[in-house]
Amino acid sequence: KKKSLSKKTRTYNDRHRAAKYEANLRFLQHLKPKSVLDLYAGERSYYHGLVENLVSNDMHYPGHNFQDDAKYTLAKLYAERHRFDLVDLDPFGSAFDCFEMAVQLARKGLIITFGEMGHKRWARTDYVGRTYRITDVNDLTLENLAKYVTEVAKRFKKKAIVHSSFNWLNIGRVYFVLEELPKQAPRI
Repeated sequence: KKKSLSKKTRTYNDRHRAAKYEANLRFLQHLKPKSVLDLYAGERSYYHGLVENLVSNDMHYPGHNFQDDAKYTLAKLYAERHRFDLVDLDPFGSAFDCFEMAVQLARKGLIITFGEMGHKRWARTDYVGRTYRITDVNDLTLENLAKYVTEVAKRFKKKAIVHSSFNWLNIGRVYFVLEELPKQAPRI
């Protein structure tokens, strides 16, 4: 109830918002993206006015390029062959369903907020067991969640390198630099 109320009063994650924005800025300075896809953007995208090309989505707030479920926005952009230097997934809960398409749409970087860290507090592994294959609450770490994303990136011939990560109360956020894996020569 407390979490739900804090979303309505727009105080959810207030304790770490300044730290998140500072980390975002440092990552932008490192990556120097010209285009950003900001899913779960909230009332106004953090990247507004900071990059040349911003596409944002939030199904709860008007005024974005898209106002749809994030995975449908990703599917539409993927089908239209759009690509972005940076993709930011910052949901209130889990962005698990968006990982594969986000990796494919991102050229240089990917940022993911893991609301799954809150499951550790209640010793719940039902969701992370189904999705991340984590069945022991002691294995529910930000490092293991990030490791899963690196596995997803490999499937799409990309290397996801953790640039920085932050673990706040019930929330984790990981900043990945993406690199294309070298193409292997065909076997003779």
